[in-house]
Amino acid sequence: METNLYEEIDFGIDELFFSITDLKGNIESSNDIFVKISEYSKSELVSSPHSIIRHQEMPSCVFKLLWEYIQNQKAVVAYVVNKTKSGKSYWVIGSVFPLNDKYISIRIKPTSAIFKLVQELYPILLEDEKINGIDSSLNLLLTIIKQKGFDSYDSFMNYALLEEFKSRNNLIKEKTSYKIDTNCKYLEDISLKNLCHSIEKNIIMKEKIDSNFANIDTLQKLKTLFEQSASNFKFISRDLLFLSLNSSIIAAKLDKIGETFSILAKAIRESARENEAITELFEKDISALNKNISEKIFYTTLSSFQIEMVLFFSYELINKFKNDNSHEDEKQETFKIVGFLNDLIKQYLTNLHEVITISKQKIVQTNSVLDGIQKNSMFLNYINIYMVQ
Repeated sequence: METNLYEEIDFGIDELFFSITDLKGNIESSNDIFVKISEYSKSELVSSPHSIIRHQEMPSCVFKLLWEYIQNQKAVVAYVVNKTKSGKSYWVIGSVFPLNDKYISIRIKPTSAIFKLVQELYPILLEDEKINGIDSSLNLLLTIIKQKGFDSYDSFMNYALLEEFKSRNNLIKEKTSYKIDTNCKYLEDISLKNLCHSIEKNIIMKEKIDSNFANIDTLQKLKTLFEQSASNFKFISRDLLFLSLNSSIIAAKLDKIGETFSILAKAIRESARENEAITELFEKDISALNKNISEKIFYTTLSSFQIEMVLFFSYELINKFKNDNSHEDEKQETFKIVGFLNDLIKQYLTNLHEVITISKQKIVQTNSVLDGIQKNSMFLNYINIYMVQ
């Protein structure tokens, strides 16, 4: 029997939990933290639709958006309020990943400032949904996040995920250590020993991934700088056009000196046309580069969460089975899940590597375009000096 729907169940900031479903959303497996928080038994969860934990205060438009992403083989991040078996609620920010014929969802406790915005937003969406339907509330969601400065849901979820990552790291004063309290060589079970070695490798991998976060602020500042530069170069094209027009007018009013201005006007017009083409190319390059930077930040954050989830789960398994040989079938089944989660990590690390490679190519292209703009800027300066004389 349900208790107070507005009573929240608490869980640790360092606790991560996941679930794996089939393509219809039926739960196939999860870790023990999910079982504990949901208040259902594992047998009650397995084969049940994921909607078993759905809260009635959750807008359907968010799930509609989520399904659109994963059915198009795209990872998605969303804030979700869930309901336990007894009717209590708990908020998560979840990342959902398509992999082969399954969906993997990793959840953490949300703590960032943007989470408060979502808590205010969802009741508005729910009210609109009741009156006007899901499509209306989805449009309202996208409209409101644009009003908040995000040009798309992609932009919003990238920002939200990064902010949650930063907030979580700040709140975990003593970061969770995944170092096994039993040295691998003392584990007699071969499968546990292999899992232990896998943990050690994943710890090293996570440290490498997390080292990228030292550059995140720089990348974000770079995005802003590029956007400002694109805007400034538009003004250069406009100034060249005005100079061309002014020089033509002056040439028409003067005699011999006018010939000089006529030649000057022609040169300026040619430079203006060239600069306009270069600026358009620069804007496209900047747009692509900014998208690439966002993807790099997104995949870096996702990969870090994925590795941490596997470490957390692996640590659970080591402690659960190291002194228990009575559940061999369960142990082997859960080890298969670890392998599946490691496949997810490999896929997203590959995505991250591809994004970094493209980023290097985009930077080379953009530098080439900047050289052309710089030449035209120098020309504009020479013209300004000449006009003053």
